[in-house]
Amino acid sequence: PDYPSSYDPRQRDWYTRAQAVDHTVLSDPYLFFSDRQVGITMALSARPGHAVVGADIQLQTLNTSLSQQKVTPGSQLALIDTEGHILAHENTAALVQMPHNEERPYLATLETFGVPVLKQIQNDIDLHALPASGWLHQTVNSQKDAWKVSIHKLGLAGTNKLLLLIAVPQHELLAGAYAQREIAALT
Repeated sequence: PDYPSSYDPRQRDWYTRAQAVDHTVLSDPYLFFSDRQVGITMALSARPGHAVVGADIQLQTLNTSLSQQKVTPGSQLALIDTEGHILAHENTAALVQMPHNEERPYLATLETFGVPVLKQIQNDIDLHALPASGWLHQTVNSQKDAWKVSIHKLGLAGTNKLLLLIAVPQHELLAGAYAQREIAALT
């Protein structure tokens, strides 16, 4: 009932793009109005100029998958776009941020998410300027630790703006090596 009467899918970018081509198009990820979930819209023209079939796909299942792929307990994994919006992360409650005034909810960014290393990545790395290989490996210093950061451009058909970000605290990554060094020193 609270869906805006002014909503017209024919005015959406995915609709007009689908009408112009003969293959499936994907929208950039965005916050769905109806359920405040992050997702993409997949659209295909049924008959050029007559109808477009669209499907909204929620990205929430990626949140669970990312949390299961953590390299170390303190690792941060996130699916982001080149603007720094966080589309998937294990902390699903923080993905959608609610403004204090009457504005609409919006997607959290690396800077506003509340994780210091993510904010540092936003400040230190130009997400638009990834190497041609599609991978970037860099060390980022945040608070008391250095973090090994990898960012990978995902080759999802229809969009080139999705990035997989992996940040691992160096002390956790090297914990096994430090323990072995101490054992060797004691023997």
